[in-house]
Amino acid sequence: MPGRIRTTKQLARRIQKDYFKNTFPMPRWRRTLSWILAAVGLGYVGWYAVARDASIYSSGPVTKAHASFGTKCSSCHGEGTGGRVGTVPDERCVTCHDGPIHNVRQVSMPACASCHVEHRGREVLLPASNGTCTDCHSNLHVTGGAPTVAAAIHSFTEGHPEVSAQLPGAKDPGQIKFNHKVHLKKDLRSMKGNVQLQCSDCHRPAGIGAETVSARSDTLAAKVDGPRPSRAYMAPVTYAGQCSSCHPLEFDKRMPGSVPHQNPEVVHDFLVAKFEAYIKTHPEALHEPDPQRIPRQTLDPEPANALEWVTLRTAQSERLLWTKTCIECHKFAPAAPTDYLPRVVPTNFNTRWLKHASFDHSAHAAFECVSCHSGATASEKASDILIPGIDVCKECHNPSGGRSVSAGSSCLECHQYHDWTKEKAVAPVQRENKSE
Repeated sequence: MPGRIRTTKQLARRIQKDYFKNTFPMPRWRRTLSWILAAVGLGYVGWYAVARDASIYSSGPVTKAHASFGTKCSSCHGEGTGGRVGTVPDERCVTCHDGPIHNVRQVSMPACASCHVEHRGREVLLPASNGTCTDCHSNLHVTGGAPTVAAAIHSFTEGHPEVSAQLPGAKDPGQIKFNHKVHLKKDLRSMKGNVQLQCSDCHRPAGIGAETVSARSDTLAAKVDGPRPSRAYMAPVTYAGQCSSCHPLEFDKRMPGSVPHQNPEVVHDFLVAKFEAYIKTHPEALHEPDPQRIPRQTLDPEPANALEWVTLRTAQSERLLWTKTCIECHKFAPAAPTDYLPRVVPTNFNTRWLKHASFDHSAHAAFECVSCHSGATASEKASDILIPGIDVCKECHNPSGGRSVSAGSSCLECHQYHDWTKEKAVAPVQRENKSE
């Protein structure tokens, strides 16, 4: 039996021609929800508009330092800006912050917000990228004359010059005698027997150790780099802190103790006072022989009275100090014919070698000192410059790989933009009283 044949016309009659007039649940609910959500959104925005709260327009939270006015956008953006990003003028920033000029010869000054980008987290302002530095330093121009620094630095590994301490002609301004090689040898004799000194026995960041150390290095760092960690730089080596335990300044076997580590005038007055007090309580010493005559020294005439005894013993102790003890480390300048005491050349320690960069020893504490200061174990003169060259830094701070690919290599790792030596105080801002 042949099958039923259906034509196109017959099939078309089965189609409902007014189907589009029918309503279905899904599209109806979709339209209803769209209107409801649009109304909720408008109501949400309207509520903040009525409350004059622009926080919903923020792209993120402000840093903790700006949290006190984090919901008052006009504090930085000004009235009528609507909180738009990039509308913060420099005048708003310098109201609270003094951002000293980068360099007096710079061609242009970028806007504060071009480097310090807000609304990117609660901790700190977004660090500036290398591009903000190389925009100028890859082809540096200055107002008047030629640049005094490298004019084509593209990155730390491309175009960055050698550190200044390693440049030809660099000298250590220190005026002290010291032999690192001797002090680092095994079984070094000391007042406490044979010892093995470590670098940290003498070179310590400020605040470490029982001795009182100078804070000059931190103070200088703060002027150049802004606030730095208190243990970023090594404190200057002092006689009281590092040397006195092995090198006492003894002056007479009859009297325990040492002379003060001060200028010759103070030492002279100390000796006179000590011998005057001693002869008063020990008058028999006037006729006793000197127990510590310097070898090959001409014999002095015996004193006739206490005054001559004090003068003689003071002169003998000073000869011992100037010609045998102090001269081991210090240099003496030629004295004038009228001078009765020598002139000690100032030590002039260099507490900061990287004058235009910052360095944090605490961040490198995991490395042995000699891994960077490799020349220390063989250095026999204090004038040897032991600051590592830039190639040592690049072993870790190298974006293309190296000993540690995680070490940063951005400009801000070592350099600051603002010249903090020109920092000025800013006027205080009246705090808003919310109770009024």
